[in-house]
Amino acid sequence: MPKILLAASPAAVDDLAALLEDEAGEKIFRTATGREALALAKEKAFDLVVLGENLPDMSYVEAVQELLKINAFINTAVVTSLPEEEFHEQSEGLGILAPLEPGAGQPQIRELMEKLRLVSGG
Repeated sequence: MPKILLAASPAAVDDLAALLEDEAGEKIFRTATGREALALAKEKAFDLVVLGENLPDMSYVEAVQELLKINAFINTAVVTSLPEEEFHEQSEGLGILAPLEPGAGQPQIRELMEKLRLVSGG
């Protein structure tokens, strides 16, 4: 079962957290800031870190860059309202597994988890 960290404003992602837990089959770790996510990533080996685009202390780009310094093989996804082209421009070269729309539903979460299984070899 994948170990997942969700770093985003709690009110904005409660539904997403529940969907991720259902799909992963276990409780996920949650934090509201990029710095807390980085601290947890240093302590635990996460299979996936899902970031909100508007973390209070850093951009999602900065958070992904710092996560990659901790673990170059970490898988990330970003909850973003940016148009697809703009998102890809901002995140090019970071290896983000997938963008997730705010209010992502079960099909989008299932697709994300399938991508995670494919890249993880599981």
